[in-house]
Amino acid sequence: HYPLRRQRQMCIRDRWYQRRVREQFLATTKLPYVILRTATVYGPGDIRGLMPRLIAGRLYRFLNKKMKLLWDADLRINTVHVRDVAKAIWHCCLRAEPGSIFNLADKNDTNQAKINSLLESIYGIETGFYNIVKSNMAKMNIQDAQKIVNDKHLAPWTALLTRNKIEVTPLSPCIATELLYDNPLSVNGSHIESIGFTYDYPEITEKLLREELDYVLEQKIFPPME
Repeated sequence: HYPLRRQRQMCIRDRWYQRRVREQFLATTKLPYVILRTATVYGPGDIRGLMPRLIAGRLYRFLNKKMKLLWDADLRINTVHVRDVAKAIWHCCLRAEPGSIFNLADKNDTNQAKINSLLESIYGIETGFYNIVKSNMAKMNIQDAQKIVNDKHLAPWTALLTRNKIEVTPLSPCIATELLYDNPLSVNGSHIESIGFTYDYPEITEKLLREELDYVLEQKIFPPME
């Protein structure tokens, strides 16, 4: 494994390279294009958006323990439903001027407190947050923190899959490093409304998260509730 400092340098260089490629493409292409920048996408088919938190909630229901997250309730994790993303793509094909750039985010200004509240309702668990001292300690040793969390999650996840005879699933209990940082995702998605777009899902709700769960349950790739 690369040291964390080396990983960050590689990440920065990779983002710089991607930006340069994108800028060169946009400067030379004759194709009409529109750029859509999404907040955290959730809904049926989601694997990397809110699904890691839904998986964690299921694990802590199984363990019968309190689910605690780093940082605090106000950390922004703005969201947008996958159907609104699909709708926005089609809308921009019909209405947007070539070269336009739009953010996509619902009206909810979703934060960790909102998501935790929904997970509590869905799973009947208790959630909370580590204090700022422990959060900063985890940040300074992020790889160790990631390993501790993932080791803690892997065994019960395997047990749940085995108990429910799920042999193959694209879902993983492992938490990516970037999800452990205090990086807020706060997005204003209103500009696209100036060309007549409306959000069908302006607020994330328990019903919508349950629909996301139903999607993976129907495919038998997520352990059902006991």
